Amino acid sequence: MRTIKILCLLIVPLWAGAVTPFEAMKIHEKDKEIMALAGITVVEKIENKAVDFSKNKDFLFAQARSLLEVEHDVINAYKIMSYLALNYKEDRFYALLGQCNYFLGELYFKGFIRTFYQKAYDIFDRLSDKHDENIDYLRWHSYSAAKVGSFIRHKERGKFSGLSFLKESVSVNDDILDDI
Repeated sequence: MRTIKILCLLIVPLWAGAVTPFEAMKIHEKDKEIMALAGITVVEKIENKAVDFSKNKDFLFAQARSLLEVEHDVINAYKIMSYLALNYKEDRFYALLGQCNYFLGELYFKGFIRTFYQKAYDIFDRLSDKHDENIDYLRWHSYSAAKVGSFIRHKERGKFSGLSFLKESVSVNDDILDDI
C-alpha cells in the first residue's frame, strides 16, 4: 500500500504542471525505479532522439513503426509521422500518425487526453470513410471514438455529446462484425 501511495505522488506531478524535457526524463527514470520495486514493468520510453529527416520516406516510416511497436517510444514516432503525414499525405502515414495520437492520449494525464484522442478519431474517421473495407482503419476508428466518448461522458457527467461518440463506436463495431 505504501508503494502505491509513493507511486501516485511521483507520477502525478509529471503531467500536472509544465516541466522541461530534462525534468520529464528524470521523473520518468524515478517512476521506472519505483514501478520496478512494485513489480510492474514499464515499456514506454520518454527520450529525445535526433531524427535524420534526410532519409527517404520508406526508411523513416519503418523507423517510426519500429519506435512505436517495438521500442514503445511514442513521442519520437509521433515526430517522424507528423513530418511524413504533412509532407507526403499518404494514408499509411496518416494511419500510423493516428495510432501515435491514440497512444499519446494513453500516455498523458489530465487536459491533453481529449486532444490526442480527438486527433486520432478525426484521422481514422476520414480514413474509414475513404477505405470502408479496411478492418484496421475501422478498428482504430472504433477505439478512438470510444475513448473520446468515454472521456467526454466522464468529464460532462453523462451529457449527450459523449454518448454520441460511444454510439458511433458501437456502430463501427457492428460494421466490423458484418465484414468479418
